[in-house]
Amino acid sequence: MRLAPLLASLVLVGCGSDPAPTESAPYPTDSAKLRPWLDAGSYQSWPHESVVHLGDGPHNFNVKTYLSPELDASLKAKNKEHPRGATMVKEIYGSGTTTVLGFAYATKLAATSSGGDNWYWYEIQDKSKGTVQADGKGVSACKLCHAGGTDFVQSQYPLR
Repeated sequence: MRLAPLLASLVLVGCGSDPAPTESAPYPTDSAKLRPWLDAGSYQSWPHESVVHLGDGPHNFNVKTYLSPELDASLKAKNKEHPRGATMVKEIYGSGTTTVLGFAYATKLAATSSGGDNWYWYEIQDKSKGTVQADGKGVSACKLCHAGGTDFVQSQYPLR
């Protein structure tokens, strides 16, 4: 009889919800922390495109893409699913090539993408206006556009 309560408690522990993935994500998943991190260029030591160029798809302005070491290694290995922590930053330059006007950012929050719901998406096309186009986990518009990529990553690889 004493074994039953122990087993029941083990089952409940095993079925409990995991801590929110954002609690231990290696890169910011909260816009209040993310914006200063992006503005500081914290990602600029990552593998990146060599030149600013006209972006594809909805990012049809000049851009430059950076890949976290986790994402770069996963793309290099041609993985079908990227690891938790795989992150990309796209600097948005508008029509120029010298001034970063905004950012598109995505970071994977769990081992599986769950149809894009386990990606955190953030986009601000013009920091001076302050209008954020995306900010959250599983943003529908971001998932829709990125669904055609390898585990929701559309960037060409190797980088340009």
